[in-house]
Amino acid sequence: MSSVAIPVWMETLTDNKFVCLWIKTPKFPNTIPLMLSFISRTTPTVLDIMVGSDQDLPQSYAHWWCYTKFQPPPKTAMPHYPVIERCKDNIRQHHPNLITGNLTDVMVITVLMTWLDQLFIDVVLFKYEKERNNIPRLYNGQVRSDGPSNSSRHATVAYIIEQGYAIFKERGFKEGFYLWTNICQRYKF
Repeated sequence: MSSVAIPVWMETLTDNKFVCLWIKTPKFPNTIPLMLSFISRTTPTVLDIMVGSDQDLPQSYAHWWCYTKFQPPPKTAMPHYPVIERCKDNIRQHHPNLITGNLTDVMVITVLMTWLDQLFIDVVLFKYEKERNNIPRLYNGQVRSDGPSNSSRHATVAYIIEQGYAIFKERGFKEGFYLWTNICQRYKF
Protein backbone atom coordinates (compact mmCIF):
# COMPACT_ATOMS: atom_id res chain seq x y z
CA MET A 1 0.00 0.00 0.00
CA SER A 2 1.41 3.34 -0.96
CA SER A 3 0.49 6.37 1.07
CA VAL A 4 0.45 9.64 -0.82
CA ALA A 5 -1.04 13.04 -0.16
CA ILE A 6 -4.65 13.34 -1.24
CA PRO A 7 -4.86 15.94 -4.02
CA VAL A 8 -7.47 18.65 -4.16
CA TRP A 9 -10.09 16.81 -6.20
CA MET A 10 -10.85 19.73 -8.54
CA GLU A 11 -7.23 19.60 -9.74
CA THR A 12 -7.61 15.93 -10.66
CA LEU A 13 -10.24 16.83 -13.26
CA THR A 14 -7.43 17.91 -15.60
CA ASP A 15 -4.29 16.39 -14.05
CA ASN A 16 -5.14 12.78 -13.27
CA LYS A 17 -5.20 10.42 -16.26
CA PHE A 18 -7.72 8.07 -14.62
CA VAL A 19 -10.13 10.86 -13.71
CA CYS A 20 -9.86 12.29 -17.21
CA LEU A 21 -10.68 8.86 -18.64
CA TRP A 22 -13.70 8.45 -16.36
CA ILE A 23 -15.11 11.89 -17.14
CA LYS A 24 -14.66 11.54 -20.91
CA THR A 25 -16.62 8.30 -20.92
CA PRO A 26 -20.10 8.77 -22.39
CA LYS A 27 -22.84 8.18 -19.83
CA PHE A 28 -20.48 8.19 -16.85
CA PRO A 29 -22.68 7.05 -13.90
CA ASN A 30 -24.14 9.60 -11.51
CA THR A 31 -24.31 7.66 -8.24
CA ILE A 32 -21.42 6.50 -6.06
CA PRO A 33 -22.17 2.74 -6.27
CA LEU A 34 -22.53 2.92 -10.07
CA MET A 35 -19.39 5.06 -10.38
CA LEU A 36 -17.36 2.59 -8.35
CA SER A 37 -18.73 -0.32 -10.34
CA PHE A 38 -17.81 1.48 -13.57
CA ILE A 39 -14.30 2.28 -12.31
CA SER A 40 -13.84 -1.31 -11.17
CA ARG A 41 -14.78 -2.60 -14.63
CA THR A 42 -12.81 -0.07 -16.69
CA THR A 43 -9.69 0.52 -14.55
CA PRO A 44 -9.56 -2.26 -11.93
CA THR A 45 -5.99 -1.55 -10.84
CA VAL A 46 -6.97 1.97 -9.74
CA LEU A 47 -9.13 0.51 -6.97
CA ASP A 48 -5.94 -0.95 -5.50
CA ILE A 49 -4.13 2.41 -5.36
CA MET A 50 -4.30 3.47 -1.73
CA VAL A 51 -4.15 7.05 -0.48
CA GLY A 52 -4.60 8.51 2.95
CA SER A 53 -3.17 10.61 5.70
CA ASP A 54 -1.38 9.87 8.94
CA GLN A 55 -4.51 10.77 10.92
CA ASP A 56 -7.10 8.77 9.03
CA LEU A 57 -7.92 5.33 7.75
CA PRO A 58 -6.57 4.74 4.25
CA GLN A 59 -8.98 4.86 1.36
CA SER A 60 -8.74 4.00 -2.31
CA TYR A 61 -8.28 6.85 -4.72
CA ALA A 62 -11.41 5.87 -6.66
CA HIS A 63 -13.59 5.86 -3.54
CA TRP A 64 -12.14 9.16 -2.39
CA TRP A 65 -12.75 10.75 -5.80
CA CYS A 66 -16.33 9.47 -6.13
CA TYR A 67 -17.35 10.55 -2.62
CA THR A 68 -15.68 13.94 -2.99
CA LYS A 69 -17.32 14.54 -6.36
CA PHE A 70 -20.73 14.55 -4.69
CA GLN A 71 -19.80 16.94 -1.89
CA PRO A 72 -21.81 20.14 -1.83
CA PRO A 73 -19.85 23.38 -2.40
CA PRO A 74 -17.37 24.38 -1.26
CA LYS A 75 -15.49 21.30 -2.44
CA THR A 76 -12.72 20.08 -0.13
CA ALA A 77 -10.10 17.36 -0.30
CA MET A 78 -11.77 15.15 2.31
CA PRO A 79 -15.00 13.34 1.51
CA HIS A 80 -17.88 12.72 3.88
CA TYR A 81 -18.38 9.02 4.68
CA PRO A 82 -21.89 8.39 6.04
CA VAL A 83 -21.27 5.06 7.84
CA ILE A 84 -18.35 6.25 9.94
CA GLU A 85 -20.11 9.55 10.63
CA ARG A 86 -23.13 7.62 11.91
CA CYS A 87 -20.82 5.56 14.16
CA LYS A 88 -19.16 8.75 15.45
CA ASP A 89 -22.56 10.26 16.25
CA ASN A 90 -23.54 7.08 18.11
CA ILE A 91 -20.35 7.15 20.19
CA ARG A 92 -20.64 10.85 20.97
CA GLN A 93 -24.31 10.57 21.94
CA HIS A 94 -24.36 7.33 23.93
CA HIS A 95 -20.74 6.89 25.04
CA PRO A 96 -19.37 10.39 25.75
CA ASN A 97 -16.96 9.12 28.42
CA LEU A 98 -15.18 6.72 26.03
CA ILE A 99 -13.36 9.37 24.02
CA THR A 100 -11.97 12.70 25.08
CA GLY A 101 -11.02 15.23 22.43
CA ASN A 102 -11.35 14.69 18.70
CA LEU A 103 -12.92 11.37 17.68
CA THR A 104 -10.85 10.05 14.76
CA ASP A 105 -11.80 7.31 12.32
CA VAL A 106 -9.19 4.99 13.84
CA MET A 107 -10.73 5.58 17.28
CA VAL A 108 -14.12 4.47 15.91
CA ILE A 109 -12.62 1.13 14.84
CA THR A 110 -11.03 0.82 18.29
CA VAL A 111 -14.40 1.44 19.98
CA LEU A 112 -16.07 -1.17 17.75
CA MET A 113 -13.38 -3.70 18.73
CA THR A 114 -13.82 -2.81 22.42
CA TRP A 115 -17.58 -3.37 22.18
CA LEU A 116 -16.98 -6.76 20.56
CA ASP A 117 -14.61 -7.72 23.39
CA GLN A 118 -17.11 -6.62 26.04
CA LEU A 119 -19.92 -8.62 24.43
CA PHE A 120 -17.72 -11.68 24.02
CA ILE A 121 -16.70 -11.62 27.69
CA ASP A 122 -20.34 -11.14 28.71
CA VAL A 123 -21.42 -14.17 26.66
CA VAL A 124 -18.62 -16.29 28.12
CA LEU A 125 -19.33 -15.28 31.74
CA PHE A 126 -23.13 -15.11 31.72
CA LYS A 127 -25.40 -17.66 30.12
CA TYR A 128 -28.54 -15.53 30.16
CA GLU A 129 -29.34 -12.44 28.11
CA LYS A 130 -29.97 -10.19 31.11
CA GLU A 131 -28.87 -6.63 30.41
CA ARG A 132 -25.95 -5.41 32.50
CA ASN A 133 -24.61 -1.90 32.96
CA ASN A 134 -21.80 -0.87 30.61
CA ILE A 135 -22.36 -3.83 28.28
CA PRO A 136 -23.23 -2.50 24.81
CA ARG A 137 -26.56 -3.47 23.25
CA LEU A 138 -28.27 -2.53 20.04
CA TYR A 139 -31.36 -0.36 20.45
CA ASN A 140 -33.14 1.14 17.44
CA GLY A 141 -30.01 1.24 15.29
CA GLN A 142 -27.76 2.64 18.03
CA VAL A 143 -25.28 0.80 20.25
CA ARG A 144 -25.90 1.84 23.84
CA SER A 145 -24.49 0.82 27.21
CA ASP A 146 -27.38 2.20 29.22
CA GLY A 147 -31.12 1.89 29.07
CA PRO A 148 -33.35 -0.80 27.64
CA SER A 149 -32.52 -2.88 24.61
CA ASN A 150 -34.63 -4.75 22.13
CA SER A 151 -31.73 -6.84 20.81
CA SER A 152 -29.70 -9.82 21.97
CA ARG A 153 -25.95 -9.85 22.47
CA HIS A 154 -25.61 -11.89 19.28
CA ALA A 155 -27.64 -9.35 17.29
CA THR A 156 -25.50 -6.54 18.71
CA VAL A 157 -22.29 -8.35 17.74
CA ALA A 158 -23.64 -8.93 14.22
CA TYR A 159 -24.55 -5.24 13.92
CA ILE A 160 -21.11 -4.06 15.11
CA ILE A 161 -19.36 -6.44 12.71
CA GLU A 162 -21.54 -5.19 9.84
CA GLN A 163 -20.72 -1.55 10.69
CA GLY A 164 -16.98 -2.32 10.59
CA TYR A 165 -17.32 -3.94 7.18
CA ALA A 166 -19.35 -0.98 5.90
CA ILE A 167 -16.70 1.49 7.12
CA PHE A 168 -13.92 -0.29 5.24
CA LYS A 169 -16.09 -0.89 2.18
CA GLU A 170 -17.12 2.76 1.76
CA ARG A 171 -13.43 3.74 1.79
CA GLY A 172 -12.33 0.94 -0.51
CA PHE A 173 -9.74 -0.05 2.13
CA LYS A 174 -9.25 -3.71 1.17
CA GLU A 175 -6.49 -4.43 3.67
CA GLY A 176 -8.68 -3.05 6.46
CA PHE A 177 -11.59 -5.16 5.23
CA TYR A 178 -9.44 -8.32 5.42
CA LEU A 179 -8.04 -7.33 8.82
CA TRP A 180 -11.60 -6.78 10.11
CA THR A 181 -12.55 -10.24 8.79
CA ASN A 182 -9.68 -11.80 10.78
CA ILE A 183 -10.58 -9.83 13.92
CA CYS A 184 -14.22 -10.84 13.72
CA GLN A 185 -13.42 -14.57 13.48
CA ARG A 186 -12.98 -14.71 17.25
CA TYR A 187 -16.49 -13.36 17.82
CA LYS A 188 -18.28 -16.17 16.00
CA PHE A 189 -20.09 -17.82 18.90
